[in-house]
Amino acid sequence: MISFGIIHLLYTDSFTMASAHHQRKSNIAEIDTYTKSEGVDVAWGADLIRCLINDDRNRVVLASQCKLEGFQDDTRSEYKERSVVRTEQGGRIILTAPRFPEAYLAFLIYDGSSAERIGLYINNQLKAVAVANTNNNRNHIYTLEDPYWFEGGEQIVLQTGNGNGTHRIAKILFLHQKPLICEREYTITNVHTEPISVADGSNSVRITWMTSWPTTTSIEYGETTDYGSIAETSLPALQNNHRVIVTGLTYEQTYHYRIMAKRPDGKSITTPDLIFQARPSAVKTGDIKKNNLPLQLTHSMSLQNWPVTSGIPFPKGEIASVKQIRVLNAFGQEIPSQIKTLSQWIDGSIKWILLDFQADILANETIQYTLEYGTEVQPKIFASQLKVVDRGNEVEVDTGELQFTIYRNQSFTSLFQIELTDTDGTIYNALSPPHQVEIQEIGLLRAEIRINGVHRGKDGQELFTYTVEIHVYANKPYARVFYTFGNNHYKNEFTSIHSLNLKFPLSEMKQEGVYTFGNEIKDQVLSGKLTADGQTELHQVFDNVFTLGDVTGKRASGWLDISDGKRGVSVAVRHFWQQYPKSLAVDNRQITVGICPPIKADTYTGFDPQTQDKLYYYLQNGEYAFKLGVTKRHELFLIHHQGDLESADITAQVTAFQEPPLVVAPSSWYCRSGAFGDLTPTETSAYPKYDQMMKESLARYLQDREDSKEYGMLNFGDWYGERGYNWGNIEYDTQHALLVQYIRTGDRRFFAPAEWAVRHNMDIDTVHYHHQPFRVGAQYTHCMGHVGGYDWVGSTAIQQGGFSVSHSWVEGLLEYYCLTGDNCARETAQLITDLYNTRDLTNYDFTNCRVPGWHLIMTMAMFNATNDRYYLNAAKIIVDRVLERQTPDQPLVENGRLNGGWTRLMIPGHCKCDPPRHIGNAGFMVGILLAGLKAYHQVTGDELVKDSIIRAAYYLCRDVWEPEIVGFRYTSCPHSSKGTGNFRKLLGIAYAYRLTGNEDLGEVARKGVLAGIQNLSSSGKGLSAHSRFAPYVLHDLQIGDLEWRTNKWELRDLDY
Repeated sequence: MISFGIIHLLYTDSFTMASAHHQRKSNIAEIDTYTKSEGVDVAWGADLIRCLINDDRNRVVLASQCKLEGFQDDTRSEYKERSVVRTEQGGRIILTAPRFPEAYLAFLIYDGSSAERIGLYINNQLKAVAVANTNNNRNHIYTLEDPYWFEGGEQIVLQTGNGNGTHRIAKILFLHQKPLICEREYTITNVHTEPISVADGSNSVRITWMTSWPTTTSIEYGETTDYGSIAETSLPALQNNHRVIVTGLTYEQTYHYRIMAKRPDGKSITTPDLIFQARPSAVKTGDIKKNNLPLQLTHSMSLQNWPVTSGIPFPKGEIASVKQIRVLNAFGQEIPSQIKTLSQWIDGSIKWILLDFQADILANETIQYTLEYGTEVQPKIFASQLKVVDRGNEVEVDTGELQFTIYRNQSFTSLFQIELTDTDGTIYNALSPPHQVEIQEIGLLRAEIRINGVHRGKDGQELFTYTVEIHVYANKPYARVFYTFGNNHYKNEFTSIHSLNLKFPLSEMKQEGVYTFGNEIKDQVLSGKLTADGQTELHQVFDNVFTLGDVTGKRASGWLDISDGKRGVSVAVRHFWQQYPKSLAVDNRQITVGICPPIKADTYTGFDPQTQDKLYYYLQNGEYAFKLGVTKRHELFLIHHQGDLESADITAQVTAFQEPPLVVAPSSWYCRSGAFGDLTPTETSAYPKYDQMMKESLARYLQDREDSKEYGMLNFGDWYGERGYNWGNIEYDTQHALLVQYIRTGDRRFFAPAEWAVRHNMDIDTVHYHHQPFRVGAQYTHCMGHVGGYDWVGSTAIQQGGFSVSHSWVEGLLEYYCLTGDNCARETAQLITDLYNTRDLTNYDFTNCRVPGWHLIMTMAMFNATNDRYYLNAAKIIVDRVLERQTPDQPLVENGRLNGGWTRLMIPGHCKCDPPRHIGNAGFMVGILLAGLKAYHQVTGDELVKDSIIRAAYYLCRDVWEPEIVGFRYTSCPHSSKGTGNFRKLLGIAYAYRLTGNEDLGEVARKGVLAGIQNLSSSGKGLSAHSRFAPYVLHDLQIGDLEWRTNKWELRDLDY
């Protein structure tokens, strides 16, 4: 109970100070005894609080203007308003009351993650204790239950206890009327069921829902309302977003279910009885009876029956089944093809297919094929030589030209062996049974098998995981092999190894065979005869140095063949020199591929500090050092051929392996399909200058990679120089930016660096293993060595690795999956998205616009790829908070301008003025949020979101647009820097113009675009930041002009 006794203080100085100190300690101890609020009522809600603050009948005192003891005025955060935070336990806020008869004393506190206790004292009398323990990252206003007659001059103290928490308090209020008490609601909403396919093929249903409070939940289900079975969410942590997959269901059976959840007080919340049926939704019939889609292939080599695998998109509603698609050659003849669905539209029609066929290609000529599809199309049934038979402990593979077996109960294959050596010389291999063997795909022309396991030593110790993916092709003597190692050694942050080799046996070869190494210089012979003893090794030491005995060269082609005239074996490593150190070696027993070949202790030392830290940070003391969670995937090509090197045409085949032929549709088709969002192909763009400038920017970007030597096993694919010394970790989703330009133009020069970026990003930048579960799926932000934490020599940048959803991207990964069928890209994207949509959604908070913006972009990309309502629910949680947080359209006290832009305190990097700094925002962050809101609006059509986008677009034009330079200020601070053509800011403005036709918005977008095109950057960060948004800006502006300004101007008559 609260004591209302009066405490008298003596006025002798020394005694008074000691007595006051003693009294304060007593007050703190008393406050700490409270477990719930007493003497106060609590209310919340942004609109309610705003009304109270703006009501002229109330008096508002800023906490920052009070006397602070153990509190400080927070001038360095991005909080939405001026506030104070506690700096020491027992801190207090002291103020003198104004005259206010019959006032309700209240204070505004941000209820964070701790139970924050605040005692309210008036003239040393404890009137109430507020215990802020909702912990939902929202503002709450605590008000004394009874009014108090303030004569003026009374001392008011907000006294905190010893507990944890920031105790962020913004205002103390004297209210003329007590606000209505709020009761917390506990609701289960957005329940959705959907039949899905799972790996084991069982009938399954995915159930998704949201709760208004974080909790653990479960599903009770059964064939009757007695239920009988329970399915629980997989995460033990409290969540607002929930998903359960119920497996092992009876086909077409109707099931009853209900969702059960626990309130914080232990009481249960249960939904009414609901039902679902264990069968897929009715398959949509395609709208197209018969249509032809032209496809093209080109390559530098002549190839016969070469396997081609590419993803092709379809517009929504056009085709519903892969059984209504076939491939025709240039003569109109149907050829064998293998087609599977990669992604669907929300209506069930096909969005992406993965197309396999075998093509005849003449060197440097464009070969035409046709994809015929529609409800009237009936493909032929072709026989196949490809056989993959699962016999339990064995999986037998026979392509017609290549035969081998994958084992589950012993070393998984005889095709090759793995040998990993640690720094003590202990050898680990894959001779023990793998953890998993999975046939991921088997079709007419191609099969894919995945093997997962760990490297083991003789004593049973384990070091690093391995994943092997083997792709085989009908009537082909070769296999495409992906080998991935992963550091799951949880005991240490870094683990070093001595070497890692793959060994391909030559059991059928005669000792007098001839070996040949591929070489960049075609007339330089790198071949010789195999001897009975000794080894011949090519070692790629740097990106521009390889050694082979006494021979030195620059960039080896990365393949080795051994033939005895009757038969031979070839092994190639894709991107061999780019991923140095690498080696290829041969003796009379085997070909050895040095994934991590032995290196000398002094090879990668002695360079200037920047070069050392930039390129060789992981190659020290003759060892390879890998951070926990890092993986590295290598792509290899294994050929068991008949005849010698020339008769088997090995050079052409390994060249095609290094740069695979891509089958492409017209760029207009990719754009019209909508699979990449709303885009305009280059041939109909109103802004042809943009595409020309992009070609020039790409050329400079690639030249920068060459000049800066951005190569090496852990570096290749990323770009360097963020803040001078950081690797960028593909900030702004470099692969997405390049792939969008690739499909808009059909220019393969954009595809290759996008693929490099994808493979780096999903291996190095993403945490795949960690002893803390909520680190798995995190992506490192730009830092030194991509992951940070190495022993640096001299560079000073971001030396430790950090994580944020605002520096995590999945669009490019998902697009690459759809274009290639690479499952690792999809799985990595899901790993990333699932992390941030579980860990970061609990009591979702708003810090700055960039965070929810990137979170929405990521989450909507995953929803668009999967149609999983779990992601749409996640996006709704984010959007609801964003709308709640958006600043109303009212004049700011500071500058009188209308708002609408999520105003906040500006940190030193955004406003360099002395505290208190300007209130406002960084324009690029608002732009990123608008990109996320646009993605959500285009799926949901939510009118509140549409209104939010339009208001924020006006805000950008009013607040940071500088017409005299045809550009933007960096932030709302009038002294911040200015620049032209920022497509991050233009995206939301162009979309708002498209929605409204408002010419003020259109004029800003139009002028900003023309200036932006002239200033396209070629740096990794600049190229990614602008070109990931620019094509969408150009599309929205062009569509807006066509709709709102028809016949008012000629789109192609633009003054550049």
